[in-house]
Amino acid sequence: MVRNRVDVLRPLARLLVDAALDRSDRATVSATTTCPPVDVVGAGSHHRVLPAIHRVASRVPDLELPWRAAIASARQIQLVHHLRVLHDLKLAAAALDDAGVGWCVLKGPALAQTVWPAPDMRQFQDLDILADPRRAQDALEILLQAGFTLVDRNWVALERSARAELALRGPTGTAVDLHWNVVVASGARRQFSIDAVEMLDRTVPRGVGNGVQARVLDPVDTVHHLLVHAGLDGAHKLMWLADILYATRQDGFSWVALDARTRASRTHLLATAVLRRVQGVLGLEIPAPWGSDGPGGDAWVRLVTSRDARIPFPGLPGDPHLGGSLYSGTAPTWYESALGGVRDRARSRRYGRRGDAEEFEVSVLDEDVPDPDARRRYFERVLADASTP
Repeated sequence: MVRNRVDVLRPLARLLVDAALDRSDRATVSATTTCPPVDVVGAGSHHRVLPAIHRVASRVPDLELPWRAAIASARQIQLVHHLRVLHDLKLAAAALDDAGVGWCVLKGPALAQTVWPAPDMRQFQDLDILADPRRAQDALEILLQAGFTLVDRNWVALERSARAELALRGPTGTAVDLHWNVVVASGARRQFSIDAVEMLDRTVPRGVGNGVQARVLDPVDTVHHLLVHAGLDGAHKLMWLADILYATRQDGFSWVALDARTRASRTHLLATAVLRRVQGVLGLEIPAPWGSDGPGGDAWVRLVTSRDARIPFPGLPGDPHLGGSLYSGTAPTWYESALGGVRDRARSRRYGRRGDAEEFEVSVLDEDVPDPDARRRYFERVLADASTP
C-alpha cells in the first residue's frame, strides 16, 4: 500500500520541478491526474510553488485535473496576500525613508517582481525588512509609529537568544520580520561574518510591484543571501532553489564577485553545497573553477550532495527526511561541518525535528515580558554586533 502511494505521487515531483522552471510538459501534467488534490496542494505549499503549478496547468486547460480548482483557489489567495504585503511595504518604506534609516526589502515581493519569470509565480508568506543595525531601535520605533505592532514582546527571551530579527504585524495583518542581519541565529553569526551595513551600502532601488519602490540587495548580495538563507534552513524547499537559479540570471550578477564575498564571510562551503543541489535539481550552470573552501571541503560537498542520489528531491507528502540537516549543519570548514551534522542529528532525535536550540525559543517570544533592562541590553548587543569586524 505504501509502495502504491509512492508510485502515485512520484509524477508530482516532476510537476513541481517543471512548475519551478516555468516549463510546460503535457505528459508531466497528465501523469498527475491520479494524485489526490490534498497531496498536490500539500506538496506545492511545502515547496511554495502553488502559483507556479497553476501557471503550468493553465497551459493544458483541456485536461481533467482533480486538483485544478484547489490550485486556482490557492493562487487567488496568494494574489490577495501579495497586494496586502505591498500595501504594508509601501507604508514601511515611506516611514523609514522619511527618517533617513537605511533599509532594504529581502526575498518575498522583491524576488517575485525582479527575479522570477512572472510576479505571480513565487509564493511567500511574510515581509522581510533589513534595517541598518546602527539604527535598529529607531527602525522599530518608526514602524510602530507608522501603525505596525510588535509581536515579539518577551525581551528576556530576545536578549537571551540574541536573534537578529523581531516579528511585527503590519496594518493589514502582514507578518513582518524586521532584521538587523541576514543571519538570524547568534550561533551562526559567530561562525559566519556577513556585514549587514556593507550589504545596505550596496543596495539598489527597484520597483517591486503595484507602484511600490524599495531598495533591494544588489545582484551578487541577493544570490549570497539566498544561498545562506536556504543552506541554514536545510535547502529543502524548491522555491528557495528556484530563487537562486533565477537570481543568478540577473544583470549585474558575477560569479567572481560571489566567490569573493562568500570567502570573505566564511560562507563559501555552505554556498557551494547549496549550489550543487540547485545544479542537480534545476540544472543551474556553475562555472567549472568554482570549488569548495579549504582541505576536505570537496569531500564534505560530495557527502552532502550524495544524499540526493539516495533520497529523491523534491520531497513529497509522507516522505521521510524532508529536512536538510546536512545542509543546515554546514559550517565554514569540513571539520566544523562534521561536528554540526552530529549535533543536528542528536537534536533531531531529541526534539523529533531538525533545529537550532534557539529556534525553540520562538514559541515564547510573543509572551508579554516588557523588561526594560533586557530590552536595552538587546539593542546594545545589536550595536556591538554591528561594530564587530
